[in-house]
Amino acid sequence: MGHFLIALKLANIKYLINNTYFMQNNPELAKSLAVKYYEEGFNCAQSILKAYGEVNHLDLSQLIKSSSSLGSGMKSGCVCGALVGAELLLGLLYSDELNRASPDSKLLKNANRFSNDPKLLHMKNRTMHDQFKKIFGATCCRIIRGKEKRICPKIVETSMELLYAITE
Repeated sequence: MGHFLIALKLANIKYLINNTYFMQNNPELAKSLAVKYYEEGFNCAQSILKAYGEVNHLDLSQLIKSSSSLGSGMKSGCVCGALVGAELLLGLLYSDELNRASPDSKLLKNANRFSNDPKLLHMKNRTMHDQFKKIFGATCCRIIRGKEKRICPKIVETSMELLYAITE
């Protein structure tokens, strides 16, 4: 039964992807929602995913649920969950899997900036990582939070801003 529910959720996400224009150009709303969700108790990765899904009318509930282990540096103080959440969204947007699964996708027809080129995905992820590190001095949650304890809302906001800048 579990595999059936996963397949059903994936079909729902594929339908939404095919019938929604990705990346609504509203980064300010996405940033404010991400901070709001973080302050309501979602972890940094979940906040990024939930805000992005809401602004772009996508049901990312399964992805949000599965990212519960990504907060606080994947519960070990390592890579920041906000960075991981943003990179998960880059994978969703630029994965060649999406294009193979949905060759007639409206996403591809309406937003030709998205590509099935794995090198482009690699470049986008590298850019996200490098810009994040340049701004915060590290990608490790423990190191970043060691400098300033209440920095997480700013990290969530900045990660969403970077995501939109990288995908323009």
